[in-house]
Amino acid sequence: MLAGEVLEQLKDKAKLNVAYKALNNFFYKKAFRFLLSNKLNDEDADDVIQETFIKVFEKIDTLKEDGKFESWLWQILRNNMNEFYRKSNRKNDVMFSVASEDLENLKGDEDVKVSHDQKYDDQQSCIEEKFKLFKEEMPDRHYAINLQKDGVPVKDISIRIGRSYAATKEFLSQSKKKLIPYFEECKEIETS
Repeated sequence: MLAGEVLEQLKDKAKLNVAYKALNNFFYKKAFRFLLSNKLNDEDADDVIQETFIKVFEKIDTLKEDGKFESWLWQILRNNMNEFYRKSNRKNDVMFSVASEDLENLKGDEDVKVSHDQKYDDQQSCIEEKFKLFKEEMPDRHYAINLQKDGVPVKDISIRIGRSYAATKEFLSQSKKKLIPYFEECKEIETS
């Protein structure tokens, strides 16, 4: 079923059961995979999707452009996921930003096991080691960030990781957010 067909059924208030089934068939599996890839368990992912469906039914009349239905739907899902993290205190709120030149200088291509309690002599070595740790723990996100760091256009990254262009942009954005906490220890090291 296409997004336009689902939208038409959602706007027909007389057939809510049909609209719910259409939305579920169109969106549930993709949303579920997305939420699992963002570290939610099955039950929490299902809860976030159900909250999303409720908001879609409540707010369908606020959608201004029918052509943006699918991106609107994904935005509601992401907002609900973020709200879930806020409520459950599972999101790390580290406000440390990595300079773009630090991202460009990361090596991280070697397969090296990194200890969580390792001591570092300088900030750059700390950043490099933490990037390797990130690679171990989130290899798919590491791969995408590395591609972008190497100058690969988002369009090409989307093909390599098997996601739509919009989903790839969001994946890269979320990957960078997940990378930032790895560098928390590094910000306390004096630069020489």
